[in-house]
Amino acid sequence: MGPINPADHFTLVMHREIRAAGLAGNLCAIALELDGVPPRATVAARCRQFNERFPQATARLRQHGRRFHWEPRAGGEIPFHPIAWNADEPGARDAILAEVLNRQHPEHDIPPIELFLLEGDGRSVLVLRWFHPAFDAKGAELVLYHLFGDAPPADATAEPVLENLIARWSLWDKIKLGFKAKRMVEGLDRHVSTLPSAATHDTAGFRFSLLTLDRDDSAKVLANARRDVGLMGTTLYFIGCMMRALTTLGCAVEGDAFCVPYAMNLRRRRAVLPVFGNQVSFLFAQAPTDLLADRAALFRHLLDQSKHAVRDGLDRAMLPLLQAGSWLPLEKLGRIVRYNAQGRERSSFWFSFTGEMEPPLSAVEGCTVTGIGQFTPVTAPPSLGLLVSQTSGRLTLCFNFIPEHFDADWLDRLRA
Repeated sequence: MGPINPADHFTLVMHREIRAAGLAGNLCAIALELDGVPPRATVAARCRQFNERFPQATARLRQHGRRFHWEPRAGGEIPFHPIAWNADEPGARDAILAEVLNRQHPEHDIPPIELFLLEGDGRSVLVLRWFHPAFDAKGAELVLYHLFGDAPPADATAEPVLENLIARWSLWDKIKLGFKAKRMVEGLDRHVSTLPSAATHDTAGFRFSLLTLDRDDSAKVLANARRDVGLMGTTLYFIGCMMRALTTLGCAVEGDAFCVPYAMNLRRRRAVLPVFGNQVSFLFAQAPTDLLADRAALFRHLLDQSKHAVRDGLDRAMLPLLQAGSWLPLEKLGRIVRYNAQGRERSSFWFSFTGEMEPPLSAVEGCTVTGIGQFTPVTAPPSLGLLVSQTSGRLTLCFNFIPEHFDADWLDRLRA
């Protein structure tokens, strides 16, 4: 296999940054709540079938010179771990889930994907944990679709979107885009980012708090998003709401702006391939803190900023810089990505919004999907991330955080 793409490399850089804080690394997860318990043998068989179609699922990341490649493993299997939990014991499920999310692997032996089935009394939670350099959040949804959905036979070597995009650019195109990205980042760094936590000390692991809205409340939230930022601005709506919530609660570092990175999916709508490789570009949402009191002005600012970025090609401009950066040592690129020229953390919090799964996955082996959660470890600082997902019209907000870096009451008020 060839070198990993620039977006993959970026997530590998963040893996090293996360691991430096004592966490397992850039290992994210999707959890599906099911109203039944799929047979273990059937799930294991599905894993074998998936691996036959997508042998990348059992590869391992290896460094050759300054570049990283996926190395196939003959006879490899997707790790599958059934775990029973006591449905009568309060908090037992979430405790097991937290343990699963923080499991460590040796650096040289991190599987691209592993599957956990948390079995309760007549219900279960199916957890797909993935190594972020293998694919992005939409890719993880596609893994679940190809594992358990009505996935049609497909060419497992479909053309990668991001690599094809970069290949179309001439050297001059890349230079122009790179300068655009450089000017964009310099503009961001004229501000000091507000941070919910400034702590940098090691931690035993990250934790999460899930908030699921019913269909009526979810519909109201999405209607508000359409009203304030339009159909294409739902990500900006949640980012703006989070900025306002953190302003109300107070943050450890009170800067003059919030700065939030987010990814943009490059795949076609409803595409079932490619699965592997991070097929995303990157943008930033930044807002001065003096705007946050005026809700309408804040959303207008975020939307105008996003439209300007797309119009000027800034939504793709980071890719040539990341491609050039892939020749740097991971630690050096990590400092460039995270910190401004004054050595301050750039990201106020981590964010992702994936919406409804496309193609949809409503059941797993006859068990209806009743809920969804998405999870990610975070760097310290900012020690906080918000991942928003949706299933059957219901929104789920998952707050991911490093517990030692926050007051418990502060976290409770954020969730409320």
